[in-house]
This record gives sequence, structure tokens and C-alpha cells, in this order.
Amino acid sequence: MDYQFSVPALPREELSPNSRFHRYAKWTATAADISDVIGAFLQTYPRPERLLERATLDIHVIQRFKRKADLDNMTARCKGFIDGLKGLVLLDDSAAVVGSLTVRISADKALGPATIITISEVGG
Repeated sequence: MDYQFSVPALPREELSPNSRFHRYAKWTATAADISDVIGAFLQTYPRPERLLERATLDIHVIQRFKRKADLDNMTARCKGFIDGLKGLVLLDDSAAVVGSLTVRISADKALGPATIITISEVGG
């Protein structure tokens, strides 16, 4: 089964590996991202009944304005979103389950800021 849904926010800046926020601020940001992903998923789909055994994960970050974005930092900022999928009991975030993780960044004034998450079950 494939899932695609949109989170009406970008991954939080506090989760960047370069941020100088206190650990509590990072924990709070992670909890907020987890909550955002769970809420966005449940608006589109019912709560899953089983874990996906093997999947690919595509995260498309849409910024409002074209600005310089560092892909590896954006990938790290997506940790809260990925943990939200784990919280849904949809996906174990181990490398044995997520065969491929793709993070893309683009700019679109009409669509941004938003994050589109696509989960595709492989051989399932």
C-alpha cells in the first residue's frame, strides 16, 4: 500500500545539526513534528493496522521562497517527521525496513511551506 499526505509545515529549524538550541528546545521541536505528522496522516488515512515490512520513504520539502538550503541538514531536520511515522505504528525506522530515504527541497510560493511525505511499500 502507498501513502501520500501533506504536512502544512517545514521540519523545525531546532532539529538542524547546526542549531545551538538547548536540548529541551530540540526535544519540544521533535515532539511537535511528531504530532504534526500524526495529525496530517490521520486526516487522510485511518490508523494503520500493521507495520510495513519494507518501504521507501520520500520527503519533499516545499519552501515558500527560493533560498539556499543544505540537503544534509534538511535530512536531519526530518527526524521528527520520521519518528511520527514510527509513532503511528506504520513504520519501524530501522535501515532494514526503510530501504530508501529520499529528501528533496524545492520552492513554490503557492504550495509552500509544506512537506509532502510519500511512503511506498516494497514487496509487501
